[in-house]
Amino acid sequence: MPKIFTNEERMLLRIRLMERGFELLKTQGMKGMRVEVLARECYIAKGTFYSFFESKSEFLYQIMLYERQRAKDALLSYTDQDGKLSATGLYKYLRWLFAENPNVFAYLTQAEQQYFLTEWPSEYIEHEDTDHATMTMLCNMLREPRADTRCECACNLMKMGAAALAVPNLFLHSAWDETLDLITRQIVACLTEQQID
Repeated sequence: MPKIFTNEERMLLRIRLMERGFELLKTQGMKGMRVEVLARECYIAKGTFYSFFESKSEFLYQIMLYERQRAKDALLSYTDQDGKLSATGLYKYLRWLFAENPNVFAYLTQAEQQYFLTEWPSEYIEHEDTDHATMTMLCNMLREPRADTRCECACNLMKMGAAALAVPNLFLHSAWDETLDLITRQIVACLTEQQID
């Protein structure tokens, strides 16, 4: 007889599936993110997985939404009581972002990206308008934005950092942390004249 889950158990299991699925995607790619493995590791039947997510495509879409929300929650955790972001708060958030790399697309091949772009609703797909809106939101949160804020440069630097995280073997490991620190400091300098504490 199938197990009946309470609403709380369903929510916790759904989160566990998404978090483990993202870990598998990061370490083994889309092919390694297998439903059988997820079900076994979460102590559920394979069929139970499909009572939570109708397909693997929908599962990955939900992971993307979950990770985006997690990134928004992290951003808010670095703001002060007024909801403003200091240079230090921005720096710490960006370092968290680079450490976590919650961008699902960073772990997909070009062909997989193209496939999911056709499967998922377009309002959640990254493109220039979304990038502009995200950077505008970030700038509006800054306690002391630059008068001549260089949002496009900051956006490109963030994308360069994210791209570098996708192929770390191209870089010298001994200078990796220092390089991410320099990129992060440059992003902060593009957006605010306030100094990092």
